[in-house]
Amino acid sequence: MRKALRNTKTKHIKKTPLGCFRAFLHYECKLPTIRTVKEKMSAYVIVDTKINDPEAYETYKTQAKPIAESYGGIYRTRGGETDVLEADLWTPTRIVVVEFPDMQAARNFANSPEYAPVKAIRHANANCTLIIVDGV
Repeated sequence: MRKALRNTKTKHIKKTPLGCFRAFLHYECKLPTIRTVKEKMSAYVIVDTKINDPEAYETYKTQAKPIAESYGGIYRTRGGETDVLEADLWTPTRIVVVEFPDMQAARNFANSPEYAPVKAIRHANANCTLIIVDGV
């Protein structure tokens, strides 16, 4: 039994050499695009912090946020509840994630002269691991 496929738009039906009926659909072919220029991707500053002096650390938090924002930083999490599912390499304490427009903006923030004295407050009142990671 032969089945015919019909394109409701054009109603063109053609018999192929294999003896089957094939509808020729008229559609735009969308091929995957190849990136020729590297697109800017978000980058993330991720900080794990063990606060030693919570009162003094509040000064750091109030001063660091506007500086990060001036470099395009958006706080995505700031010490919220953490659910550690696997801890083979490290056990996080307090996680902060700040999204930046790209790696360079994140580096510029971390190495900026405005942030240097504020970073000193963090170093004096907490133990931290800070990384910058490129987004996808």
